[in-house]
Amino acid sequence: MITVSDKTKKLRRIDGVLQNLNKSYRSLVMTQNPKNAHPFMDQNTLVLCGNWLAWQFGPVLPNVIPYETALLKVKDVANIDTNLYERTDSWVYHEGKDITVFEGVSLGKSFQGSLALTVCNLARLFGVLSYFVKTYNIKEIIYIDFTPDVDITPVKLRSSAIKIVSSILSVRFIDKSQTLTNTEIEISDSYSQEPTSNFFIMLLRDAYVKFLCAFTYLRSLSTPKRFRVLICVGTSLAEPLMLGLNKNSIEAIFMARVFRKTFKNILGIICRPILAENLDEKSLTPEQNDKITEICEGVSSIIYDSDDFIVQFCRKLFVEHFAKIGAVDAAARQINSAKKFLQRVKPDRIIVDGIRNPPTRTIAEIAHTMDIPVDYIWHSILVPQYIQIPGLVGDRYTPPLISRCLSWGSTNDRWLKRTNVKTPCLRVGSPVSARYQKRPNNTANKLVLSPSTNILILQYAPIVSDPKSMNARLYEYFVDSHLLLQAQKFENLLFKLHPGPKRWKPSYFQAIADQFGFKAVIIKKKPFHSCVSWADIVIGPPQTGAMFETLAIGKPYYPVIYEPHCFDLSFYDDYPIYSSIQAVIDSMLAGYVPNGKKLLNSVYSTDDIPNSTHEFWGALDSTGPDNPFS
Repeated sequence: MITVSDKTKKLRRIDGVLQNLNKSYRSLVMTQNPKNAHPFMDQNTLVLCGNWLAWQFGPVLPNVIPYETALLKVKDVANIDTNLYERTDSWVYHEGKDITVFEGVSLGKSFQGSLALTVCNLARLFGVLSYFVKTYNIKEIIYIDFTPDVDITPVKLRSSAIKIVSSILSVRFIDKSQTLTNTEIEISDSYSQEPTSNFFIMLLRDAYVKFLCAFTYLRSLSTPKRFRVLICVGTSLAEPLMLGLNKNSIEAIFMARVFRKTFKNILGIICRPILAENLDEKSLTPEQNDKITEICEGVSSIIYDSDDFIVQFCRKLFVEHFAKIGAVDAAARQINSAKKFLQRVKPDRIIVDGIRNPPTRTIAEIAHTMDIPVDYIWHSILVPQYIQIPGLVGDRYTPPLISRCLSWGSTNDRWLKRTNVKTPCLRVGSPVSARYQKRPNNTANKLVLSPSTNILILQYAPIVSDPKSMNARLYEYFVDSHLLLQAQKFENLLFKLHPGPKRWKPSYFQAIADQFGFKAVIIKKKPFHSCVSWADIVIGPPQTGAMFETLAIGKPYYPVIYEPHCFDLSFYDDYPIYSSIQAVIDSMLAGYVPNGKKLLNSVYSTDDIPNSTHEFWGALDSTGPDNPFS
């Protein structure tokens, strides 16, 4: 059994916190740091703390607890476990009509990807406050400076969300946010913070795009007319699909910017029947600007017409945030650009690898109005959660946008069946399966460990679509992984955060390590492939492509997922999923190496379909089979 150091004992776990509470409280205070609640503190006040580190090393009082604690008790988080995206879109409808239609496209649904995070946070907020109000007979909610760890809601509107929920719960709302100057350590990047590009690099990129577009356009003028397929996918799919194109009867249209600037890619584009294109932004006419103003005014006039707090807040966010920062105008320009683009290139069929975010969602919706069939293919591994996606199944007022699904493997097929997708489906394999087919034989049956073993620890983090998962588990995972592994004398640990913007800051984790007194090497920007090349062992969550990248190069991956969550772990077949760092270490010390061969095949069809790109292009020569799930 592992000997845990005294430092580990300092960790205050979220489990069991509710057992120390009184039977009732008059007031509930919401704040990032318990010290901010001091003016309101008494025996009849319950304090919900949003900053895990501030709670962890703040005053040890039974009535000061982490905000997420109630999620251990709440079974149904505002009923969004399976319909998160339909709830996210519901605000656009008034009396059965989408009031945000612009040029035949739902302007409001363009924000589905961004608003899903807000809706998930709202659902968690409602679930948490409902539990505390009903269980502890709360009479008033005092807001100071609470915010979820990752959120798009501007500061000025955060209190509005809590005010709306307070009204629904029939408790008094007191806004004290104006009395505080916030000096807290930032947990995550600002959601509006975007990476900037070097001007010279942008210039070279534009020149590269213009060259590809001009060359392939001039070539197309001298070639016979072919069946045109527009491929709207990311780099990871675009490159193998481009290199695997072997149909002279097809002219594939790709966005030029999607390809990396390599000799192999440029040669591949030049030597194949490919048309490189660019989605140029088109300005809006005065009439279109007037239409946007009309839409915003219409939404503003019906914010509170619905009793649904999610509908109310999404409408408020659309009018008072997205419209004011120019995001609504930008979405309208993108719709305008996509419409003109499709009218110009005239594809016979379209492939998209996303149906929730622009520009792929916008293109699919415009194609639907133009009677152009649209195929959907996954761009990354499936999250094992039964959430229905309106673009695939439709909603109460709108049919599906997709004509056919191109499945990677049996995992996709099971998900389509469980989420009631009626669209025809054809399994073609994953376009990226070749990299997994080349995997070396699995690592040795017996794991050999030493103090110098390189262990890569990937950030554990709740995903947007899982309202039950808890950020507190992320920080417990960070502390446990370091202290427990270091207690076993492992010296080479590397902790990698998700590299994207608008996510957790390395400085927050460094502050946690400093408080607990352990050494941590924390990175964010370093490419994953160089990290996994260094590693002998990888520990991380299961719902990430990094798990499969690790298995593909024959290295052991030990996935960890904590309760509560919304996932169906049967999607991972017989691959072991661990519930704690302790369980991972026990398995490692026993020398156990998980074998991912079966899992890779169920996800990517690595064995079932030897040449997936051939299957993909072949599928475009046929209409596909009838839906096997009907």
